Amino acid sequence: MPASVDELYAHSLSAVSGMRHSLEEHLRGSAALARRFGEVFGSGELAAYLALIHDVGKGTCSWQGGHLAAERRGGGRVGLSHKHAGTVLADRYTQLAFGAVVFGHHGGLPDVDKLRTELVKAQPGGEHARLVEDAISAVEAVVPQIHLQPRPALPGWLMEVPKPECRLGLDLLLRMLFSCVVDADFLDTSARFEGTSARVREPVDMGVLVERYEARRAKMLAGRESSPVDAVRQSVYEQACAAASGDPGVYVLHVPTGGAKTLASGGFALRHAAAHGMRRVVLAVPFISITEQNAAVYRRLLDAEPGSGEEAVVLEHHSGVDLDTQVPLDGLSQPERDEWERRAHTARLAAENWDAPFVVTTTVRLFESLFSHRPSQMRRLHHLAGSVIVLDEVQALPDRLLVPILSVLRGLVDHFGVTVVLVSATQPSFWELPRWKGLEGTRNCCALAGQPEWRSPSGATEDRNYEQGQDPSTGFQVAVVLRGDRGSQLIVAVPVAVGLERGGRSPERRRIATSWKASPSRCSRCGGRPLGRPRIATSI
Repeated sequence: MPASVDELYAHSLSAVSGMRHSLEEHLRGSAALARRFGEVFGSGELAAYLALIHDVGKGTCSWQGGHLAAERRGGGRVGLSHKHAGTVLADRYTQLAFGAVVFGHHGGLPDVDKLRTELVKAQPGGEHARLVEDAISAVEAVVPQIHLQPRPALPGWLMEVPKPECRLGLDLLLRMLFSCVVDADFLDTSARFEGTSARVREPVDMGVLVERYEARRAKMLAGRESSPVDAVRQSVYEQACAAASGDPGVYVLHVPTGGAKTLASGGFALRHAAAHGMRRVVLAVPFISITEQNAAVYRRLLDAEPGSGEEAVVLEHHSGVDLDTQVPLDGLSQPERDEWERRAHTARLAAENWDAPFVVTTTVRLFESLFSHRPSQMRRLHHLAGSVIVLDEVQALPDRLLVPILSVLRGLVDHFGVTVVLVSATQPSFWELPRWKGLEGTRNCCALAGQPEWRSPSGATEDRNYEQGQDPSTGFQVAVVLRGDRGSQLIVAVPVAVGLERGGRSPERRRIATSWKASPSRCSRCGGRPLGRPRIATSI
């Protein structure tokens, strides 16, 4: 027999409120949050429905009794599965694939064979059939919307993509919906136990952040010792900012080492987000040391002043960050202590789902979110929709994973309102790979500085060579440091006076050329395919 509707609970007593979390409140609260998350990529109704049914299986007498028994024991697991009822409803009112969202909301996304096997167990005659029937009967009395008519609409683009890409698109949509549901489930549950409302940060005005970034950047540069390359860096920054008004898509920031890529990519990303109503910037770097350096720079440029009462703008998230570290608060006033503790608490929560305007992380964390099947790692995935993703040192992406990485990045750009910025001094030519064919023309990969075609002479074999010439975009005389053992890729460009003094070789061993010669630049990373042309200026 179904449980009495007056006794349906989702979670045990809260130590704060002293009340249990009713199942109806949890299902409706989770659905409201999931709808909000899914609306960013046009699937709010579908996300809301999957959240509404995710815990329907808790409506059985056996689960409710086990829940109360566990509560009397002082807590712990109920020990009974509650996944099958919602999975059956998802299969009935949406389609089989979306049943994985419900079935895996605790243990992780199952593969399709596992899902089919479990659905058979829930059908009439199966071992879970009676429990599924009881759960649905009990919950429909308080949440009749679990029987949804008409079916939630799928995004239009899913019907329009070529058939070979449809499965890839469906997989990415499934992952996004899963992220919405598990994040909504966690937020609604934790809010109930803490006696608060669900913590969802309101969108930040990116225009305000742009103004703050500009003012603090100017102040920071004014306090530095001048450098002969300052004019070149300023030119790079201005060109990157000018490109930010372009349409969302894929952009390339191709700047040699020392060209202030950190500031230029941040300036572009914030302006682009402000211009297109995008919600956040996610900057991913392959090396923790660089991640820490970049995060420190961006905090200086974007975080609110202490005592302002504002939440931190920049979230740094990687394995080297200990969000639970206790910092000595001696010497701080009570209001300052309170603010520090509030910010630390907020950072810990934001790290779980990247609910922050500017996230600095590692490529490992980013691609864990995209390719994992675990709820804890996928909670943050839906926050990538409608964002600017900056991939720094993009040449360090592992060769063996390039195809899936480029595939998912293109899916984000094409269907989830994402702009991707590829940043490197030695930019790989991803457009030579089949998955990105045609993307350059359709997604506004534009050149900012006339694309000067500078190459090392053929046959350069010395470990380090110098060539002198003029940057056509700025008029500056520069020395270009090249390495023959890396396919003659441009490594760094600096003014002549600096480059020749720092060469580490005697003058007679320095080879200075006064003309530029074009030669093919091959890449061992892509099976000998030509590299993108190295150049001083950006090619965002």
